[in-house]
Amino acid sequence: MALSGSYTQGFTNNGAFRLRVVWSATQNINENYSTVWADLYLDSLQSWATVYDATSSACSITINGNTKSFSNTSTIGANESKKLGTHGVTVYHAADGTKRISVSAAHNFDITWNGAYVGNVTVSGGDWLNTIPRATTPTLSNSNPNMGDTITISLPRASSSFTHYVFHDFLAGTWTQINTTAVGTSLQWTVPLKEYAQRMQTAEKGGGRIQVDTFNGGTFIGSKIVNFTAKVPASVVPTISAGQVTHAETVTGLATKFANYVQGKSKIRATVAGTGAMVEGVATSTITGYKIQMNGQTFNTNDATSSEVLNAGTQNIIYTVTDSRGRTASRTVTISPLTYTPPILSVLSASRCEADGTPNDEGEYAKVTIGATLSALNNLNNKIFTLSKKPVTSETWTNQNVSSATYTIATTVIISGISGDNSWDIKFSVQDYFYTGDTVSKTMRLSAAFSLIDYFKGGKGLAFEKVAEKDGFENNLKTWFRGGIEAIPLPSGDNGLAYWQSLKGGFYKLTNNTLSGQPTPWGAVNVYRTVTDGIAECISYTTAERWYLRFTASGVSSWVKVQNEIPKMDIFQPTLRAGMRHYIEVGGGGFNRVKFYKTHDGMVGMTGMLYIEPAYRTHGAIICQLPVGYRPAGTIIFNQRSDSSAENSRIEIHGTGEILFASVSSSASWVSFGGIQFPAEN
Repeated sequence: MALSGSYTQGFTNNGAFRLRVVWSATQNINENYSTVWADLYLDSLQSWATVYDATSSACSITINGNTKSFSNTSTIGANESKKLGTHGVTVYHAADGTKRISVSAAHNFDITWNGAYVGNVTVSGGDWLNTIPRATTPTLSNSNPNMGDTITISLPRASSSFTHYVFHDFLAGTWTQINTTAVGTSLQWTVPLKEYAQRMQTAEKGGGRIQVDTFNGGTFIGSKIVNFTAKVPASVVPTISAGQVTHAETVTGLATKFANYVQGKSKIRATVAGTGAMVEGVATSTITGYKIQMNGQTFNTNDATSSEVLNAGTQNIIYTVTDSRGRTASRTVTISPLTYTPPILSVLSASRCEADGTPNDEGEYAKVTIGATLSALNNLNNKIFTLSKKPVTSETWTNQNVSSATYTIATTVIISGISGDNSWDIKFSVQDYFYTGDTVSKTMRLSAAFSLIDYFKGGKGLAFEKVAEKDGFENNLKTWFRGGIEAIPLPSGDNGLAYWQSLKGGFYKLTNNTLSGQPTPWGAVNVYRTVTDGIAECISYTTAERWYLRFTASGVSSWVKVQNEIPKMDIFQPTLRAGMRHYIEVGGGGFNRVKFYKTHDGMVGMTGMLYIEPAYRTHGAIICQLPVGYRPAGTIIFNQRSDSSAENSRIEIHGTGEILFASVSSSASWVSFGGIQFPAEN
């Protein structure tokens, strides 16, 4: 593009002359045109190129089709330039301000030069004129504004007579006019918040457009559009009001009883609602997600029920909603569940006494010491402390309540009517709102009144250090059997159900072929039984194997082997290091190789005899390494028998499993591992 230019055309057969047209233009921005002037020149290009021609010849200049004709002579001196004529034309540009022009000129040289006739010579060319600025392209002070921000729309107009109307569009596809009065160079505009946010409920930002229409007076010049991105402000978020969250007890009766949540017992139902982001009273988003956090649990729902409350004391329920833009709002509610632990029954002891509590082993009163603790729950919990008694031969309890002003009791109670002829069961029960009846109780047995020897009525019962309470023999004395206990042989029988149901519980010896199908010819049998059911256990004298047989009211099983009484141990031989050998390998006949083992109770032991070659009889020589599971917790030192005359040989066993020869003297050639034993740690 240009506002000036020139075109040339040489002529004559020896290049002595040329025709040259030079043009220039000035522009009228308001009226969208250029004035173009063109001058036609004849140039002599050589010092010897001269022409004298007094006759005028025809000339012409044409600009964009507009021709001016005139005449001039062809006379010119050497190396001179001669202006033949000029022409000016007004050229209107296209609506977008662009224009291409063409310029041509002609001169009729009615002469002969260097033996040749010249005649008419023409010169021509064309160029794009500089574009005349037309429609104004706006610029924005912020092309990424928040909705609700005010920005400046600058209008760098090409002419001071230009005015503008400005329009906006955001996700609608239609234009909305911003100014009703034409503006010149700039415009302040507040990006609509409510309107734009309503249109964009699922995203945080979106693209919009600004269009500027340019006018020159009443003439429309053109339109220009620029883009912008509008963002929903961070303050436009969903909300949760106090009335949109709830929490309540779900366990029947607890809210009425305690007016609070109770640790370990309450279950909380929480609900949440929410409101989409509001702008000027209009919702610009919708609620799409919910979350409730309570009791260490997270629920992605608007209605949730917790498990039993884990902890007491101050804690939060956090309610969260998420809107269609992915923005969140939270509300926290603080609760303080009451501390609760189940009743703790800590003390129950009883002894016979007099009515005033004086100890007496033959007294018919019981001095009972009790202790228990209940959770007070703001002094709203129930508390019932009950002492009960019954003869051991009875199924009926006699109860008496023990009063306490607090939820902790530690006292002594005198119970009457404890006949010395019987042993008594004493029971202490505690109850609160959650634990009733005998759920939390402790029972102990109080012996009959002291008597070194006592006979049961009817003459068929005998008791030592207690009152006789039944037929048979009872003993409450610590007992030593100096002559041992002889088991009676198991009666012969067919091993059927009738046999076992007629057999009394006790300790028997099993002789050869006592029963058909018996597991072993010799052994001890323990019979444990109730009225119709029972178990017989047999331990073999010879193999230590254990067997059992079960019988019920409906039948008897076969003998079943359980396991060996003494588990079999695995014994291993370690890999000896260089210079270490088993003593039996160097002529030590009759001596065991070095070995290790572990008993069923975790003790590692070692046996055998080791030979140490002379070059390795040094302090710290490594003998071998025990595997994991057969190593001590730390270093253990054993002084073992050897052939050294100076000292016993010292053996160190480390937690890494390495076994070292650690003697100071190097005279020992062999060392015994017999007697080494230690607990396995690894």
